[in-house]
Amino acid sequence: AATPYDGRCDKSKRGTAFLLQLNKVPVIVTAHHVVSNAVSITVTSPTLGDGEARPLRLIGFNPHLDIAILIGPDNIMKLTPFLPQESSTLQPRQRVICVGFAAGTLRTHTTSGTVSGRNDFPHNRIQTDTAVNPGNSGGPMIDAETRRVVGIVTSGMNNMQTTNFFTPMDEAWQSIRRIITR
Repeated sequence: AATPYDGRCDKSKRGTAFLLQLNKVPVIVTAHHVVSNAVSITVTSPTLGDGEARPLRLIGFNPHLDIAILIGPDNIMKLTPFLPQESSTLQPRQRVICVGFAAGTLRTHTTSGTVSGRNDFPHNRIQTDTAVNPGNSGGPMIDAETRRVVGIVTSGMNNMQTTNFFTPMDEAWQSIRRIITR
């Protein structure tokens, strides 16, 4: 949950974040729009079982790619991470799986679909017909065959069913590497 910067607003945002291992270093990844303007960011994990919210610290972000990088306490950072996979080889009709906490629930939901194509302008995104629901933002888009992360879920089109987008892992990886080596 992300508590907003504006103290007069009592709404919090919910999305999905996931642990990603890059060069043997675990980082927490989510969509920038999930945590933007937040004064506090917390995470709960169904794998910890106690339901307690734990604080996260934002260490960097790239609003153009709509990604944010966070770190948390050891009991979060030591969970089993996802592994990345290059996204440049993705082809239309390749099967992908979206994993996330749809509707902000504490239970993971998965949907599957295919890569539709690459949308280079105005943002570098990969289009998919995989169902993406509110709360899925920031979650991993996984190659159905290798079970590795090929992108980060960023957006859907409310007025266009199953026209959804994710940031490609190749571009995300470049940005994450710059953030964690600062």
